[in-house]
Amino acid sequence: MHWRPDFAVLYAEGDVANLGGLNSKLTQSGADEVIKKLAGFYNDEFAKLDGDKMFLRKGGDELGLTCVGISYENVHAAIDRAKQREVDYVRAAGLDQLMHTKMGRATGTGLIFFLVEYDGDPNTDLRRSAEAGIEHLKIKGAENGR
Repeated sequence: MHWRPDFAVLYAEGDVANLGGLNSKLTQSGADEVIKKLAGFYNDEFAKLDGDKMFLRKGGDELGLTCVGISYENVHAAIDRAKQREVDYVRAAGLDQLMHTKMGRATGTGLIFFLVEYDGDPNTDLRRSAEAGIEHLKIKGAENGR
């Protein structure tokens, strides 16, 4: 098997922002229902993409998406569409003002996704790259008051 540069392989890591705040306000089962609702928005948008994909919940607040044969731009657009649905839901549910349990982090909740494209190097760790991207976005959000 060899890598085909004309055949995109992508991985997106997702993480729930302010899981502690959700758990403290809604209990763990209530937070789980919110996570399922938010993940459903992304699942709906990913299902519309042509190509092979697998979207799954990896753990309590971690999600992963693997895509083969789908362009970076199309996956990113699907994430953007789902994000708008998420923002509307979080606002309507009053969760946009949810206090963060970590100092310096913004209020609210939602899913944070970071998308990476496989570069053909068998030593590339897509999951680790995506997780590092998530952490960077969380720190950047905290620095910007989000």
